[in-house]
Amino acid sequence: MVGLRSSLLMGLPGPAKLVLLRLSGLPLLRRVVFEFESAGMIYYARAQDWWRFAWPFEPKTMRFLLRSAEPSDTFLDVGAHIGLYAVGLARRVARVYALEPEPSNFTLLMRNVVINGLQSKVVALPVALSDRDGWAELCVQKSSGAHTLEKSEGCEKTVKVLTLRMDTLVRLLNLKTIEIVKIDVEGHEMKVINGMENILQKNPPRVLVIEILRSNVHLLGRLKAIGYEIFELDRWEGVSCNYGLLLHR
Repeated sequence: MVGLRSSLLMGLPGPAKLVLLRLSGLPLLRRVVFEFESAGMIYYARAQDWWRFAWPFEPKTMRFLLRSAEPSDTFLDVGAHIGLYAVGLARRVARVYALEPEPSNFTLLMRNVVINGLQSKVVALPVALSDRDGWAELCVQKSSGAHTLEKSEGCEKTVKVLTLRMDTLVRLLNLKTIEIVKIDVEGHEMKVINGMENILQKNPPRVLVIEILRSNVHLLGRLKAIGYEIFELDRWEGVSCNYGLLLHR
């Protein structure tokens, strides 16, 4: 296992980072797992994801969540990937539920929870959220952060995964409130929101962070009508944007 510090990666000149980016995409290296250190936490990640540690990853989004978090909060991370947000917020809140349906990502998520000694704070579940309870085919893409339940071209394979409505998940976990929800589901965000209808009507989260594709941006109007103030956070090349929402009632 090779260990790399984020400070070392961030200090590399631009051309060196470009070379690493190209090398990490090679089939022989893409799935090799490295150990990274970032902000005092340890993360296991594939070589293809090294760039998440070479630059501050979604800095506006992370700052928004850290500023909004309170010690008594429950944080639901929908599309947790390898746990950058779940692990990053675990020491700021009372409990984290991290959902990641893709098996390889889920394995790394679990390892990252354990290596940081967060088993008592973070519950990781191999579940996808949607607008119905059942099973669905997850499109597994070349990029570890691009897997989706939406119809998509370029799937390397598909994996059958359990889907739940957020309303169902909260009932099964016997949660009275969820104060913070982060949703990053590669275009499936509308269906996740549809699956939390009861929560939004009766006890909406105080804080929402949602990555929204440009084609789904109308979703913001629906959430604004509930009473959320909307902030634009990190953008991804015009394809999608992370939005932070604070509830005012």
